[in-house]
Amino acid sequence: MEEALKGRRYLKVLAQLQGWLRQPQLTPLGQQPMRAWWGEFCQTALNDLLLEPGWQVDQPYAPLGQQQLHQLRKRLKRCRYSLTNLEPLRPEPLAPWLERLRAMQQHLGDLNDLQLLDQALQRQFHESPDRIAPCLCSLLAEARDQAWLRWRSEAETLLTPAGRAALHRLPL
Repeated sequence: MEEALKGRRYLKVLAQLQGWLRQPQLTPLGQQPMRAWWGEFCQTALNDLLLEPGWQVDQPYAPLGQQQLHQLRKRLKRCRYSLTNLEPLRPEPLAPWLERLRAMQQHLGDLNDLQLLDQALQRQFHESPDRIAPCLCSLLAEARDQAWLRWRSEAETLLTPAGRAALHRLPL
């Protein structure tokens, strides 16, 4: 890491960034007040979020379901980070929405972590993990099911007509 940070390539990038800071070159849009374009930037962050296939997953332990949920988690994270950057420009606080997105992302992360742990146990043991550590496997299955239920509850609330309408009003 130290070598990379002292490397010519990295130092060149730093010099370019410092040069830009001294004399910023903005596009015509970049020269306009951000607040005037808040809605468009917010819409871009939310664009097609609810159309992600992960919202419709009903078999979270199947490989395709796991992949779609992982993609949705990454999309929720990008959306949350984008909205966090826009929050100072919003007249009404975005904190409740940001917290909701964070919670959804966390539920999916918990589910993913538990699934990865289960897969690691499957690879580690030569026999069925249920035979070697039945109590541990039972606890993991229960925790996975609880994470899934928390996620579904949160997702179903947002996917209702009222939840979708509230999300669509956000950029206004």
